[in-house]
Amino acid sequence: MRTLLIVLLALVALSVGLWLWHPKAPGPLPPVVHNPQILAIDFPKQINADGHDVPGQIHFRAPTGMLVRTDFKVVQADFFLPFSFDPQIKGEMQGSFQFFISTTLPQQITLRVTLTDDRGLSSPPKDFSFVATGMPITPPQNP
Repeated sequence: MRTLLIVLLALVALSVGLWLWHPKAPGPLPPVVHNPQILAIDFPKQINADGHDVPGQIHFRAPTGMLVRTDFKVVQADFFLPFSFDPQIKGEMQGSFQFFISTTLPQQITLRVTLTDDRGLSSPPKDFSFVATGMPITPPQNP
């Protein structure tokens, strides 16, 4: 009888220990929120400072598929204005879209790009740089 009582007490102690040790589930986990991401920026390292639009491409990932704004902030330039636009991404969770840059002033330019989705979440910024060079000077032709 004494052995049975010791075994019973040991089982109770083990049960209480396991109950106290076992982590309690806090309820349902909150949803994971993912910001948009800039995967890559394709733009030439050098452009002509002739005022003509030069195309570039931004490769992105957007969990909602709804990018609503692309911001280009100036990190370094002699004279270059920041700009923003709606990339018109509706329903694409990953892909790319075009942008255009032009300048008439020869200079070194570094821009910082961020993407914003329909929830107001922004991507981590990504910088890119390029040089805008003056038009090549051609020597006058001798008649």
